[in-house]
Amino acid sequence: MRCQQATLPDDSKTKPAGSGANRPVKNFHNRLVYIPHLFYGWGYIEHETNQTMAHIQLPEGLPGIRGPMAFSPETTKPLNLLVDQLLWSADNTLSQGERELIATYVSSENDCQYCQTIHGAIASQWLGDTDWSLVQQVKQNPETAPISEKMKALLAIAGSVQKGGKHVTPEQIERAKSVGATDKEIHDTVLIAAAFCMFNRYVDGLATWMPDDPSFFRQRAVLVCENGYSAANPKPV
Repeated sequence: MRCQQATLPDDSKTKPAGSGANRPVKNFHNRLVYIPHLFYGWGYIEHETNQTMAHIQLPEGLPGIRGPMAFSPETTKPLNLLVDQLLWSADNTLSQGERELIATYVSSENDCQYCQTIHGAIASQWLGDTDWSLVQQVKQNPETAPISEKMKALLAIAGSVQKGGKHVTPEQIERAKSVGATDKEIHDTVLIAAAFCMFNRYVDGLATWMPDDPSFFRQRAVLVCENGYSAANPKPV
């Protein structure tokens, strides 16, 4: 399946308030910069975000999880293989776009700006969500988003996993099954949610940097959709 090209939303200059909205952080020059909220806008004031904000010395020029992956060759390959299987593999009854929505939603609930942005962009690529409004609605409230009842039920499970595994209830599982979710789809939803709690903490725990250019995420989304994560991420040297 080939991805459709996404375009920036028309209201790319807006900066709404609320959970996960643009927030100021200090870079190494002690200047305020704004990190963009997924699909709500890119019009923040400072253009420069410096990668030396990271807690450890990571390779230059590689934002988000790409920096730690290049830093640690021993763990890069298995992490890429895991995310390829979870999100990119076609051998699944949940589409790539649906699985990316789960990753995006969990990342949003964890307030991981880089992960929710890149995976939201990839979800939009898979789903033909050219104005990115679907991902925005899912992040705001999956229950009112224009998605299937099965996806609403699975995202509810994913949201509980994000809070802690024991928050998943028998009622949530029964709801998912009643609208057609299989045991494998429930399993994969829980695994994606759990894995992205790890990925989100990996990215934010090292204070990785995030580009302020939306074309980066748009280009990365196309690359990942076409080639998978292992091919799109830097090869350790």
